[in-house]
Amino acid sequence: MATGSKFKQHLRLRYHNRLFLLLTGALLCMMGCFVVFQHFREAQFKVELLNARLQMINADIINEIRNGSPLVEAVHKQRFPVEGLRISIFDYSGKMIYDSEGLSNPYPQVNINKPELKGAFKDGEGYAKARKNDEDGAVYFYSAKAGDGIVVRSAVPDSSSKGDALKADMTYFWFMLAVTLVIMAGGLWATRRLGYTITRLNRFARRAEKGERIYDIESFPNDELGNIARYIVGLYSHLQNAIIERDEQHNLALHEEKEKIRIKKQLTNNINHELKTPLASIQVCLETLMAHPDLPVEKRNDFIARCYANSERLKLLLEDVATLTRLDDGSNMIEIAMTDLCHVIRDTVYQKEPDIEQAGMKAVVDIPDSIMLRGNELLLGMLFANLLTNAIKYSSGTKIEILYTGESDGVHHFIFRDDGVGVPEDALEHIFERFFRVDKGRSRKLGGTGLGLSVVRNSARFHGGDITARNVKPHGLEFSLSIGNAPERE
Repeated sequence: MATGSKFKQHLRLRYHNRLFLLLTGALLCMMGCFVVFQHFREAQFKVELLNARLQMINADIINEIRNGSPLVEAVHKQRFPVEGLRISIFDYSGKMIYDSEGLSNPYPQVNINKPELKGAFKDGEGYAKARKNDEDGAVYFYSAKAGDGIVVRSAVPDSSSKGDALKADMTYFWFMLAVTLVIMAGGLWATRRLGYTITRLNRFARRAEKGERIYDIESFPNDELGNIARYIVGLYSHLQNAIIERDEQHNLALHEEKEKIRIKKQLTNNINHELKTPLASIQVCLETLMAHPDLPVEKRNDFIARCYANSERLKLLLEDVATLTRLDDGSNMIEIAMTDLCHVIRDTVYQKEPDIEQAGMKAVVDIPDSIMLRGNELLLGMLFANLLTNAIKYSSGTKIEILYTGESDGVHHFIFRDDGVGVPEDALEHIFERFFRVDKGRSRKLGGTGLGLSVVRNSARFHGGDITARNVKPHGLEFSLSIGNAPERE
């Protein structure tokens, strides 16, 4: 069945061919009607013209007889313009009194009800087309005229009159045929042009039905139908692009949601792992203190100091986790205000000054007097505080530099670097990941949470910037930091 359907569809004429055949049929029908009508009018005109010429001969004969000329002489005086002309004269009773063909006397009695005689007796003139003669059986055209008690009838063979008429009709026919061919050529061009547009619309409709992606708009003729076709195809293309963009946005949102869920699960697992060590240490110390109330003061104070150090570590861990959670899920709840970034940097360096000196380092700050931007002062302070803490604890260097390098499109750029040991090249791309540590043992020993640089990156991105890291020669680690305006609240 499917093959038969395709075969029928293949045999079916294309739209512009069917339209052309329809228009051609209507045109030929109309032209045929014109030709038939014109032929009838031409024939009627020929009849009337021939009758008028014969009636003039009839009238001349009657006038000659009225002037006293004998019948034969009156007839012979006429110059006959038509070949084969035959003249007959009758009285009002229908009796033939003369015939140019020389019929023998007595002349026959004629039926006065013949059309030409009947018209002559009634109206003075009459004619009959294509009637067979009773005497010789030939077909004649008759024209009769009554006057002065007689009826003069002239007759010509019907073939001669028809031949002239047919010749005139053929000329008109060829003219109409030429006009028809010109119109058909124009119709073919117009229908092919129309079919060109409809074929492309049909192809577009099939592609649209299948839901195919349409990247290009096919060319259409520069007319009203072509403009409509272009508008329809363009509208579908824009709608399709909007749907695809919507789906992409939806998929991106789903991906981001899944990524958030994954990060939360990973964060939960990492937090669980990170909490075990300080909690276990606190628990061991407390159990020892409870089991041995008579411990020396030095031992007791050592265990208490260990508990305090681990509790501080837990406190820092929970603060960093809370900060990351706010940045991930509750950024709309973070307070935004106009903030002097340079004041935040100097204040943070001032607060960290004791730790910097204790580590045997010095801080060099080269920034403008003031940089006003839209942001959260606490997050910006944590950003620089974490960078300073990271350099103090892990760089083993002697100097920390904070340099302002300029502004572009509302984003301010800084360099934060130290002259310490740097980090292995294979670790550079991971140092901003949560709970990543270059040296896990040393980091835990120094109380690091593994979240400091992750908080730095998220804070920078919240403020419309970012941060990258690279090792510098001969020694040290350099951060390229950009900070802009936090997003406006709707």
